[in-house]
Amino acid sequence: MKIRRTLFLALCCLMALNVVAKIRLAAPFADGMVMQQQSKVKVWGTASPLSRVSITTSWSKARVETTAGIKGQWKVFLETPAGSYKEHVLTVTDGKETLTLRHLLIGEVWLACGQSNMEMPLEGWGRFPVEHASELVALADEMKGKLRLATVPKQPAFVPTDTTTLRWLDCNKTTAAGFSAIGYLFGRQLSGTLHVPVGVICSSYSGTPIECWTPKEQLEGYTPQELTKESLMEWIPSARPMVMYNGMIRPIEGYQVKGVLWYQGEANVSGYNRYAHKLTRLITSWRGRWGQEGMPFLCVELAPYVYTGVARNRSARLREAQWAVSQTVDKVYMISTTDLVKDEERSVIHPSNKQGVAERLCEMALGKVYGQKQRKTEYPMFEKIQLQGPQAVLSFKNAATGFSQSVGIEGFEACGDDNIFYPCKAAAKGNTITVRSDKVKNIKWVHYCFKDFQPGRLKNKEGLPLVPFRTEK
Repeated sequence: MKIRRTLFLALCCLMALNVVAKIRLAAPFADGMVMQQQSKVKVWGTASPLSRVSITTSWSKARVETTAGIKGQWKVFLETPAGSYKEHVLTVTDGKETLTLRHLLIGEVWLACGQSNMEMPLEGWGRFPVEHASELVALADEMKGKLRLATVPKQPAFVPTDTTTLRWLDCNKTTAAGFSAIGYLFGRQLSGTLHVPVGVICSSYSGTPIECWTPKEQLEGYTPQELTKESLMEWIPSARPMVMYNGMIRPIEGYQVKGVLWYQGEANVSGYNRYAHKLTRLITSWRGRWGQEGMPFLCVELAPYVYTGVARNRSARLREAQWAVSQTVDKVYMISTTDLVKDEERSVIHPSNKQGVAERLCEMALGKVYGQKQRKTEYPMFEKIQLQGPQAVLSFKNAATGFSQSVGIEGFEACGDDNIFYPCKAAAKGNTITVRSDKVKNIKWVHYCFKDFQPGRLKNKEGLPLVPFRTEK
């Protein structure tokens, strides 16, 4: 009996060794992928334990070698050239087995993350259309060989995993139609401007709060028992803390990207008071885990929408928290969307104008990340207030050349000591706006578009909307 058991265990060990022995590349590395140009890119995977792993590429004569660890893990760093539309090949071998990846492109890589407004495809969702979707889809064939799209499968996990299946698809009418509208439109404009290939990886999941995308070690306010699989099974699937990070970020973590597009927050409106802290922790954590300390985050301000239940009348404070992070954390940039919704979209949480959002994200990327200083990236923001009895004079930064209109401005409200806000008449002159309300004798505080739903049409002369604000903050 003892001999049989020993033979059985030996056989199991041999089988396990056989599984590990197969040379493998990590999930993001596949045919058709885009690799970040002019970078020291990490490439990793598994092979036979202690075997010599060799990597060659078609863009370099140099051979890069390393030795796999005792569990078979290995990693190397490859120098990538300037981007071009020339396809490349990458080959990995351990002397016994060889893997070859083909049709690779060198260019710019971006990660698009968030909840439903990021996930929403170019072709739209039933009663939630994307503006000009038919025309935009019809143009997608123009991006063949220039834009590659990859979607991380929806696979929330209770523990961190390195496994997923990522397919890099060349852009065409079919692949673009089902891909994130914002991701596709951003990539299209970026490629057309920089004249290099662009790869966009989308990892998104509708209805997810920020806690879902946060590593376990960075979560606060949970006991160890609350984060066990048994406890989390009692949660709504889209609300379980850390599970999207474990299954949809962890497998691609470390794949060199230029930056992150982040459109999330709708699911955190009711808990707005901790959002700035949580977003800061997520950004810091991802940067550290990616090994890219200054990885840019381009964030999208929540669009106006009439929230209900516990979230009612709280989204303005969530937007305030988003902007606070962009003003306090290095290389975090926010775009405003208050003017990109129609009046009739007050009850539509997925606004149709995705092209406007993507264009502003691309403009921000070109200006802040790629250093094109002529780009329009500075949104007008409240700076100070002078109280003058029944009127108040507000001063703004990023409005040196004035505003788009001087009278007929909507969205301003003021209150007195009773803290009841009334609509104001507003007049702009230079970088100041004077507000007055017949119902307030002595103005105490002023709000602008500080509601769940209040489209903001006032812009600076560069065409960027005034950021919603409250003066008491």
